[in-house]
Amino acid sequence: MADTETRETWQARLWAANDEGIYRPAMRIITAEDDDHDGVTYRRQLAMRELFAGIVYGDPDDSGANQDRAQGLLGDILGLWLDRVDWYAVVASFTDE
Repeated sequence: MADTETRETWQARLWAANDEGIYRPAMRIITAEDDDHDGVTYRRQLAMRELFAGIVYGDPDDSGANQDRAQGLLGDILGLWLDRVDWYAVVASFTDE
């Protein structure tokens, strides 16, 4: 973990790189066609955040089991975690490899 990196960013990068269920969709986000030449676009950052939000809160199309867990205090904590992640750094970590 870099000194300037938040713990949440470090965790997101770690999970994205080491969990197969997150890595594969993350790579689809990274390898998607895009106009930006540097590889780290706002659309990719939003897509990565949405990927993690779907894991935390559940997909809107599922039974809602995860959504029930993400209520009240837990929902506040998870929402704060998602907001503290530097999604640019997470996406950049894939394009730097």
